[in-house]
Amino acid sequence: MVARRLLLLVLGLAGCAVGPDHARPPPPSVADYTLGGPVLGTVAAPGPAGAAQHFRHGAAVPEAWWRIFGSATLDALVQDGTGNLELRAALARLRQAQALLRAAGGALFPAVDLEAAATRQRPGGGSLSSGAAAGGGGPQVFDVVTAAGTVSYRLDLFGRARRAMEAQAAETAQALWALQAARLSVANNIVASALAQARLRGRIAARQALIAAQQRQIGLIRARVGAGAASDAALVSAQAELAEIRAPLPRLAQELAVAQHRLAVLVGRPPGLFAPPALQLGDLRLPVALPVVLPAALVRRRPDILAAEAALQAASARIGVATAGLYPDVTLDASYGLGSAAPRGAGLAFSPFWSLGASLLQPLFRGGRLRAERDAAIAAFEAAEADYRATVLGAFAEVANALRALQNDAAALRAAREAVQAARRSLELAQLRYEAGATDFTAVLVARQQFQRALLNEVDAVAGRFQDTTALFAALGGGVAEAPLALAEAGR
Repeated sequence: MVARRLLLLVLGLAGCAVGPDHARPPPPSVADYTLGGPVLGTVAAPGPAGAAQHFRHGAAVPEAWWRIFGSATLDALVQDGTGNLELRAALARLRQAQALLRAAGGALFPAVDLEAAATRQRPGGGSLSSGAAAGGGGPQVFDVVTAAGTVSYRLDLFGRARRAMEAQAAETAQALWALQAARLSVANNIVASALAQARLRGRIAARQALIAAQQRQIGLIRARVGAGAASDAALVSAQAELAEIRAPLPRLAQELAVAQHRLAVLVGRPPGLFAPPALQLGDLRLPVALPVVLPAALVRRRPDILAAEAALQAASARIGVATAGLYPDVTLDASYGLGSAAPRGAGLAFSPFWSLGASLLQPLFRGGRLRAERDAAIAAFEAAEADYRATVLGAFAEVANALRALQNDAAALRAAREAVQAARRSLELAQLRYEAGATDFTAVLVARQQFQRALLNEVDAVAGRFQDTTALFAALGGGVAEAPLALAEAGR
């Protein structure tokens, strides 16, 4: 009768679940990433990669966003990124989280076991030698054999198991979005590394062109010195200028080697077994129309934000787990089996037996541990909430930075191209005046140095447009695959 009343009470409370019910944080009420309204576009500059870019606010980012640069070489490099070791680790952590989720779901079902035991015992305890057991003068020895099936069910009265499963489901979603974030990071790093190498090759090529021009200039000066039309000082100055142009080449070669080795690691290969393609800035197409995901949509698409949101949901569920520990814990048990207890040698005669039971455990005093664990869970939730908001703010700042950078890159390229034209004309005039004897070689050196700086600034400006375009795609969260998105949304 007592067990029946307890069972009715349990069934009446079965719908209870303590702890807060998680609600998704609302999207931020901001319309634009930058102060003063949306960034609409950039200026144009003459020459390659100088087209004006315009931003399509509200447009979706393509999943394979790197293809917008129109380079098969770049596409192949990103495809090689599937061998990245960080991706493999993230995938393994996702499988681990999925296995733990299946394990957490087992707590919602009864535990069914089969137990069998065989013992030999003598009433009164103590040990029995083989001789005493064989004789009839000592206490009688019994063979006891039992076999039973047992069912045990821990009633989830206050939702502890359900909250634990909710927390694990959220952590599984977090691992899924962490994998998506790792994929985005690897693709972004591969593209950025390839662009960095293209920039270095551009700077090296520019210096090599300057070296060739300077060598021709030295040949002309040497001829003029031989003809008595120029002094040795002009030849020495020209040779010194040539040495100055050559001096940075070893450093640039080292930077290029480091970038190549980093790219090898990104694609999961030893540097000694990976020969990266020699991508040039001229091999790339600057995208003119760039999508810009709206702020309200970004928080529902960017993988690191979604991972932070999943961590927030897990922390909320952990409060329920800790709270449920303060309340009664009820377990139902049932067993049925066969058993035999007969004197040794008499043969086994099995008889059925069964049992039904219920137990209740109400924590009364644990030294404050249970409430402290709940307080810790609440504090962890507050920390996760702050982390989520910080992730959102950081993402908005990255998008704003990329938009402003693209505007400034376009203006910088226009200024750099104007500077190259002016410096080239200045150098040509200085050379004509020197050949005509109207000035000394110092004016030529100054004009050549200005031209050199202008050429290198142009290379950096072109590379900057491609690099910050990549940064914009990364800040917008790349293109999120629909399958992971649907899988994660189904778990909410």
